[in-house]
Amino acid sequence: PPLPPPRPSLGRVLAAQLGFLTPDLPREIGLGALVGVGSWFAVLFAAVVVALLLYAFGGEGAAPQKPPELVVWIAGLPFAVRVLAALSAGVVEETFFRGFLQPRIGLWLSTAFFVLGHLAYGQPLLLIGIAVLSLIYGQLVRWRQNIWPAIAAHALFDGVQLLVVIPTTLKLLGKAAGGQG
Repeated sequence: PPLPPPRPSLGRVLAAQLGFLTPDLPREIGLGALVGVGSWFAVLFAAVVVALLLYAFGGEGAAPQKPPELVVWIAGLPFAVRVLAALSAGVVEETFFRGFLQPRIGLWLSTAFFVLGHLAYGQPLLLIGIAVLSLIYGQLVRWRQNIWPAIAAHALFDGVQLLVVIPTTLKLLGKAAGGQG
């Protein structure tokens, strides 16, 4: 009788269950980078819509008056640490939320948990952008049937945020505050 086919290793089974297997890794990462850039526009659009709604309904006071302490602390970390933080967030968060949770509890519930996982920022309005990003990353995983594009998109978004947007914004806010005194 012929021998049965070899059983896949535990590592390969785990990689498949978490969405790490793909026939074309460079293509998936490149696609994720494009989505990462596009997700900036989605988050900016959501921020503008929320700002307009707040203004229209007299809720200007609900807008954050200063950046969250955690964000200021992260922005003060050395450059290399911020790069590693962006990369690790992409890998760790996407592995857990999209690779592990999403197939088991669905896109909407895994997004709710992703948003709850970011409550430490202390800015409820930031959670809207985080929810938008989570839905984008979750749909990307559904479409591509692996988590590599979501990892790339998430790492790129966080990298731009930690290396460019936050430091630049904090400098501008510091100059504005210094100019008023």
